[in-house]
Amino acid sequence: MVARLARAAVVALRDGGVLELSRYATLEEALGEKREHPLVLLFRRLEARYVPGKLTKRVSFYFTLGNEPECKWSAVLEPNGCVIENGKPPGGSADCVLKTTQEIFTRIVEDGYLPSPLEVMSGLVKSNDVSLLGSFKEAFDLP
Repeated sequence: MVARLARAAVVALRDGGVLELSRYATLEEALGEKREHPLVLLFRRLEARYVPGKLTKRVSFYFTLGNEPECKWSAVLEPNGCVIENGKPPGGSADCVLKTTQEIFTRIVEDGYLPSPLEVMSGLVKSNDVSLLGSFKEAFDLP
């Protein structure tokens, strides 16, 4: 990291400028290295895990996992495939909405975590149709 930072400072000097770290939120940003949001990676992996034939009808989902734009995702599952996109679902509504934290959703997808009744009662996990969440897990062969 130090070598890359020194190189970036030398390049800035060469180009007649100065590398001012205070203008950047992270060192990666100062070095021009954009890291993908963890949810972008998670949903990309999730889309690749879809198992065609697990569902018999179209079902749409909307996940809101925080306030950032990268925390809003929609998924349309068809019997033969799925489309997962960042943002609100086509038409603005979904069959199933899940609102929780990024951490809990990641645990659900990667570890087969089942939210506790306390998390549901406290509002940490909210859904308009819990039964459809089961079909979501089944369609992706989640643990």
